Amino acid sequence: MAVLIQLGFQARKTTRDSKLWVFNTLMGLRATWLNPNFVQAINLVDTVFYNNSEVRDKRREFLGVITVASGRVLSSQEFEKSKDLIAEMLAKMGKELGFKFDHTQNQGHGLVSDWLSKIWNRRTLL
Repeated sequence: MAVLIQLGFQARKTTRDSKLWVFNTLMGLRATWLNPNFVQAINLVDTVFYNNSEVRDKRREFLGVITVASGRVLSSQEFEKSKDLIAEMLAKMGKELGFKFDHTQNQGHGLVSDWLSKIWNRRTLL
């Protein structure tokens, strides 16, 4: 009986660890979508968060926006929509993992994100 309980705890820990890796990777790299670790984590969302349709829907919407722009640069509206979708997806992941914040608290903040925004704004002014 104790062995079965231990196996149950290990299975829950493994699942949570996988979710935390995906969440932490996406959160840490949310301003660098082309980073191989970001790509790997975004590809694992459907597998790791298979019971959370809200998270999976946000991932699907994000991929829909960026794949429409395949072969060209995202428009400023597409770029902002993508940032919002990532932020919303991360907020939903965080909620499942027990973190309390909303999507406006993680909308691409950080040095790289600020740098990307400046580059993006400069590009749209040209």
